[in-house]
Amino acid sequence: MKVELSDDERDYLADKTFWDWKRAEIDVMCTKAPWIENEEAKKYFAEQERRKTMAKRVMSRKDMFLAYKRELCSFDGVDGLIDPEWTYLADYELFTTHKDAEWIPIMDGKDEVGFMVVLKGELTKDHDVDYFIWDTYTVPPHRRKGLMKKAVIDYISEHPGKYGLVMMDKNTPSHLFWESTIGEFDEVRSWVWPGCHLFIVRKEE
Repeated sequence: MKVELSDDERDYLADKTFWDWKRAEIDVMCTKAPWIENEEAKKYFAEQERRKTMAKRVMSRKDMFLAYKRELCSFDGVDGLIDPEWTYLADYELFTTHKDAEWIPIMDGKDEVGFMVVLKGELTKDHDVDYFIWDTYTVPPHRRKGLMKKAVIDYISEHPGKYGLVMMDKNTPSHLFWESTIGEFDEVRSWVWPGCHLFIVRKEE
């Protein structure tokens, strides 16, 4: 069934951005033909509500850690290495309670919008480093503000030494971030997980 629009309705739709237009189009369609089962409308509204919730609510640390684990799974070549539903709680417990694990909150104003996990002492003895930057994550709406870069640079300047971090070979955004933040690495080693490498850099005072 084709729904005919009036000139006023077309003008209304023409004055919208893409996503506003999409919502307006669906509003008009549902008003003029409310008996039509509109699957596109359902998907659209569900996605917009999800984005709105992600952007506005302050996520708990557990929520952020699970979101981080799920994002890792989106990269090719890591299927089966990470099961976010059962590994994240054990890792979260370790990183927030162990004496040699430091959970560093990433702040945007008064909101906690990410984290950096740094391991040291007992948790780095197998890797011949002083510090291990194990995990870093910023929730998507707060990225590209330099928040993580500042946190990393501040931490390293206050804790000089030999650092290690693991990157997935196919995680291009991660490589670009660390190259711009750290510079050149002193050493690259193979890692226990396929498709990943351990990067070593020494940062002195």
